[in-house]
Amino acid sequence: MDKLNRLLPKEFFNRLLFEGKSHFPYDTLRYEWENHRLIGSLAQTDTFYLRLPLDSQWNPETQTLEEHHQPIFLVLVQSGYAAVGSVIDGRIHEHKALTAYMVRQKQGKSQIKYLKTKGKSKAGSRVRLASANQFFEDIKEKVAQYEAQGSPFRIAISCPALLIPYLFDESSDAPIRKKDGRLFWIPRHIHTPNFEVLKDTSQYLHKLEIHCEAKHEDFIQAFFQKS
Repeated sequence: MDKLNRLLPKEFFNRLLFEGKSHFPYDTLRYEWENHRLIGSLAQTDTFYLRLPLDSQWNPETQTLEEHHQPIFLVLVQSGYAAVGSVIDGRIHEHKALTAYMVRQKQGKSQIKYLKTKGKSKAGSRVRLASANQFFEDIKEKVAQYEAQGSPFRIAISCPALLIPYLFDESSDAPIRKKDGRLFWIPRHIHTPNFEVLKDTSQYLHKLEIHCEAKHEDFIQAFFQKS
């Protein structure tokens, strides 16, 4: 069955749940913290998924979406490139773009990936590996600086699987831990991280994203026409 994914302004939330009942009916709404989304179900069959904006939280008692004013940390990582930011009320409060010499020039392969297959080699490899280690320390240092100013609601991360072990630290005072309940894995491909990509990602995370059957395309489009 064809599926539809659409980004919507968060102002559409109440109308979407109320008017949408005749299109994708539901008798239960359950909130999933890990993916920060609502799942509508009818007779135990999921009818839609609605990712919520990260500057809002779900109140299960009132069944409403409520704004909060805690920071959101963004951590975007690729081999040799990263962008880290603190976002408050939808605006980037602080940010830092980081680069590192950790890609082998001829192969276009990160030194970490190379070590997985070939092991350590010449002096150039050792320089790249040292640069990679410092790269991840710098990322964690920026997150620690942001957290010293205020605990985040969520830490939104995009990072290739191969680099994840280098990003996390399981010590009790580590700024980013793999089992940190605040982690939110960004469900979107991220281009080479820089400030522009950080801004675009922040805008994406502060919108609603609905996943439903493609037959509801006209209903979703009608929201924009009414506005």
